[in-house]
Amino acid sequence: MAKIGLVAIAFLLFSHMAFSQSLADYQWKNRILVLVAKTENSSLLAQRKSFSTLKKELVERDLVLLELSSDKKELKERFDISERFEGVLLIGKDGGLKLKKQFFVDPKDVFALIDSMPMRRAEMRKN
Repeated sequence: MAKIGLVAIAFLLFSHMAFSQSLADYQWKNRILVLVAKTENSSLLAQRKSFSTLKKELVERDLVLLELSSDKKELKERFDISERFEGVLLIGKDGGLKLKKQFFVDPKDVFALIDSMPMRRAEMRKN
């Protein structure tokens, strides 16, 4: 139950985060879905809204949602993100980039990709 609360809190606050935590803080614990946008525009709002009703699915997949502000060059360099890119990044528990796609990304596609990963399959078998 505490896990659900933490993810819900992270989800509610993610729009205000400036990606202050290091990716290493999440590695091997969470998958990270990063919404990248220069400004709070309609594409970002639609993408954020698409995940807002899916808290159960986020928790099941240890998925944390964050937004990347335009000034975080370290992450952009690490994953080769251009200054013009606006979209979604999926970072696996291993810290690797699993998906990089421009807005709009259907949450079902993100969940299907995660569910096809060997680590996620092992988690599903275990649970």
